[in-house]
Amino acid sequence: MKFKYTIWFVCLVFTSTLFFSCSKSSSLSKNIPEDATMVFTFNVENLLTKSGTDIGKVSVYKDLIREIKQDNRGFANQLDDFITKPKEVGIDWREEMFIYPYDDYVVLLGAVSDKEKFKKTFEGLIEELEEELDYDLDKEGEYEYLQIMQDSRYSDYPIIGWTESKFMVIVPTNHSMKASEKDEELIETLEELMTLESDESLTQNENFMSFMDNTEDASYWMSYEFLEEIGTLDDIENEIDIDLSDTYYSFFLKFEEGEAIASLMFHANDEIKAELKESSLFKGGVSKSLVTQLPNAPIFATSLALTPDGVKDYLRNMGVWKDINKNFEKEYDVDLGDLLKGVEGDFVFALSSLENKTIKYRRYDYYEGDYVTRSEKTIVPNFVLLANLRDDSKIKKLLRKTTDDKNGDIYEIETSYYPYFATINGETLIITNEKDIVKGKYQKISKGNVVSTSTNNAFQANLNLDFKLLDKAKLKLYEDFDFGETDIRFIEVLMDKFSNAQISLNEDSNKAQFVLKGTNSAENTLKTIIDILQDISDNKKNRNYSPSWTEAEEVAAMEEPMEETMFYHTLVGKLNVRSSPSLSASVVTQLKEGASVEYLDQGSSDYVYVTLRGEEHYGNFLKIRTSSGYTGWVHSATIKKY
Repeated sequence: MKFKYTIWFVCLVFTSTLFFSCSKSSSLSKNIPEDATMVFTFNVENLLTKSGTDIGKVSVYKDLIREIKQDNRGFANQLDDFITKPKEVGIDWREEMFIYPYDDYVVLLGAVSDKEKFKKTFEGLIEELEEELDYDLDKEGEYEYLQIMQDSRYSDYPIIGWTESKFMVIVPTNHSMKASEKDEELIETLEELMTLESDESLTQNENFMSFMDNTEDASYWMSYEFLEEIGTLDDIENEIDIDLSDTYYSFFLKFEEGEAIASLMFHANDEIKAELKESSLFKGGVSKSLVTQLPNAPIFATSLALTPDGVKDYLRNMGVWKDINKNFEKEYDVDLGDLLKGVEGDFVFALSSLENKTIKYRRYDYYEGDYVTRSEKTIVPNFVLLANLRDDSKIKKLLRKTTDDKNGDIYEIETSYYPYFATINGETLIITNEKDIVKGKYQKISKGNVVSTSTNNAFQANLNLDFKLLDKAKLKLYEDFDFGETDIRFIEVLMDKFSNAQISLNEDSNKAQFVLKGTNSAENTLKTIIDILQDISDNKKNRNYSPSWTEAEEVAAMEEPMEETMFYHTLVGKLNVRSSPSLSASVVTQLKEGASVEYLDQGSSDYVYVTLRGEEHYGNFLKIRTSSGYTGWVHSATIKKY
């Protein structure tokens, strides 16, 4: 019967709101056992207030109630009242609720405002399903409970207990027990948790209590023991070679007018704290003088504040410093240690724009027997990289070693597609593919721009969500990523509602933060997010939806001539088609000699020697598609055009 999922839906009514909490402390937390390893906390009233949403008018909810009514109208009406009239169900929505896993169960803990209303609500729901479900309503000491009997080892019906001040919903997750055993253990677990003594609760954990003092709209706490329970702790410790005992992790999500803030905290043990202090890899933030040299309104900007000595110590502790320094000096005739002494450790990168451009490049044509010049229409990212210098002598030596041309103080670096330019302006190294920037002919970033906060963090990245900046490249992006109508609608609505996304890491490496800024500073971001989801849902039902680019752009895209398909045949047997352009990449499939393949007009920038039938051949890798549909890479000397 369809109704069996509706009982679980009653529990999901609570759990679907797990992302919303606001209280700073709670007596309910005393009912969480001390060996709990993960806790969510949330507040329904806060959700309703900040979202400004009437759930009874949400189309997804209305569709669900309509479906349930087809089977049991009485239950559907009871459930509708339960959801749309929260003050009538006897739950205190002003208090936070908790969800935590415990042994083979998931537990929901909340506050009761009216015991009789609470009891009546669940009795009404169950009575409508009396013919389909076997249940027991009983009392044990100070608490009452309602238990829905399991009808098989695969069922997961909850037990619900309540007192004058609290309620608890316990849902089984173990399908290996018999139904009768599961029913007995549910009663025992309910009794254990409902009668928990304060000295047996998680409130004895100082880190958890600190977490409780800082909860936001959404809050999540986890102990290292949870990683142990799910079997990943040993793998993580072996990978990073660090003991994670006595470490804790907390997550906070806050919805405000004009911005949403997500924070992830790592609470290190004494060993990790000492190691972080000794390494001193990061510093507080990049210099203000560096940030102010960025171009105005970049699409993307990121900053990194390192201590040069910390970088060297980190690589030395990892056991790779000698090899890296040796290879670097061999390649560029510059000692990496001396190079690090020449920089302050402040780096800023910005993507200033994306442009549709036709670029020319040279590629070796094996059938012509010479290099040929080809042209291609593509999206070109315009960028700038800035770094503060202490001593420019080593940097200048490196530039002279790696550049092909110098025009005054500007070094030109040739690449396969378009040149880069480098210059040293005072104490700042500038590398870019825009010549006007190295000449200083550009508008610098405005005061108060969100990117300026990078002076406060060891690492920070900002994404400008003003999609108008991408107008020239937008249609090409849609084509290249094969976006559907729903994808396009989501992107454009997101860009319309939010102006900037930012992620950062503090100097101590124990706090990462994500900030999403809305375009309407007077509207709560939770309401904004719900509006976006509703907009996407509505547009899925609208078959007449079309993307926002102009008709002229669409016609131009359709009329753009397609490149001629190129078919080749293999020159050797047992030819390995690899997953990436490298002789060490995994093999996707093998081809026999003379097999037909389609060249996908894409070649690697790296050239290598291969030996075929006793002869050495120098070439790059080409991307191909086999007749059976596999795509991969082969060396250019192994195929030939028909």
